[in-house]
Amino acid sequence: MREFVSKTLVDIRNGVMDANKEIAEQEGKTLGKDMASQFSIPAGGAKDKDIIFDVAVVVTQEGSTNGGGGIRVAVINLGGEVKNAERHEQTSHIKFTITPHQWIG
Repeated sequence: MREFVSKTLVDIRNGVMDANKEIAEQEGKTLGKDMASQFSIPAGGAKDKDIIFDVAVVVTQEGSTNGGGGIRVAVINLGGEVKNAERHEQTSHIKFTITPHQWIG
């Protein structure tokens, strides 16, 4: 979960910045010099400016007739097929908000 949140926040920031740079380049201009950012994520505490995460956490317990088994926790369950197996899953939702404290864009 830690890596997922960290990577997502970095990707959002970099995506916004990359989009602004690419638009400036397409216009033949320099971002911050003769063209302002077209997209931004403003800092502050307004609820409509927050980055909201709503993550499903799936805990899977498997046992098979071959003697294997165990417990696995995954942020994303990609699925799969297991023959002759007993499987129990429990899904929990975690919802939280991140407020940017620095203007991005």
